[in-house]
Amino acid sequence: MTLRVHGLPTALLALAAGLAVTAGLIFEQLRDMQVASRTAYGQAISFRLDGVRRVREAHLARLRAMK
Repeated sequence: MTLRVHGLPTALLALAAGLAVTAGLIFEQLRDMQVASRTAYGQAISFRLDGVRRVREAHLARLRAMK
């Protein structure tokens, strides 16, 4: 089975459709990468806050022990 393209307008339409699909796939990949980046950034902030909390709790424990 062959697809026959008749004339320049049909060829341009087929090319435009292919480009639209490709652009859609690229934008979907970029969106997924952005979501992954935000998730990693959020996790980094969470780990940082956990570290700060642990240091603060250790410091408060030392202060309580000194009393």
